Amino acid sequence: MTPIVEVRFKGNRKEYFTWPSEDPLALHDAVIVEVERGQDLGRVSALGAVAEKKCGGCNGCSLAGSAAPPVYFTAEQRVDFRALVRDLAGLFHTRIELRQIGARDEAKRLDGVGRCGRQFCCSSWLPELRPVSLALAKDQHLSLNPSQISGGCGRLLCCLRYEHDFYVQTRKRFPKEGKVLRTGVGSERVLAVDIFRETVTLRAEDGGGDTRVVSLEKLRDEIARSGGDA
Repeated sequence: MTPIVEVRFKGNRKEYFTWPSEDPLALHDAVIVEVERGQDLGRVSALGAVAEKKCGGCNGCSLAGSAAPPVYFTAEQRVDFRALVRDLAGLFHTRIELRQIGARDEAKRLDGVGRCGRQFCCSSWLPELRPVSLALAKDQHLSLNPSQISGGCGRLLCCLRYEHDFYVQTRKRFPKEGKVLRTGVGSERVLAVDIFRETVTLRAEDGGGDTRVVSLEKLRDEIARSGGDA
């Protein structure tokens, strides 16, 4: 039996192909295959029994041979296309399937460059588009101005989701902002923390005097010598 191969393309698009060649393939091998609009470069993401199981004998991929390509269109507002599906099914005498996708899925298909200067995460490597809420931005102490935390799709940045655990876990190593600590210069209040520079900004508890910025390691030493706790 000719082996089935799953190939993943740019934008996390994947399709299934037969591989009649006797030359063996390995995971992550680069391959050039025939697709709807000609040839495309992708990488092998599954082989043999695994690829066959994931394929599931679908009728809409390249293994189906003469399957008709999908019809794509955009609309400014949500479209109720149930009547259109019935009309198309009656006209072509076949099963018609229309799927409505959101702004994130559209950005994933169209691709682009994010505000960070890199290719959209959803198009390059992010396997799943999970919901993103403002609570994630709050946990990371980011601006809540939508224009500053939104991506090219107009929705909140995907990186707010997958970077969230890093921020939460890293902040556990720092004293909370607003907490009063007994340090080498007396009682001081934590004004801010910088998890990337590993520094803490402090000011005297009574609000007087200048602020000072110390490294987290130095602060811990001061607290230990003063008999306090972080």
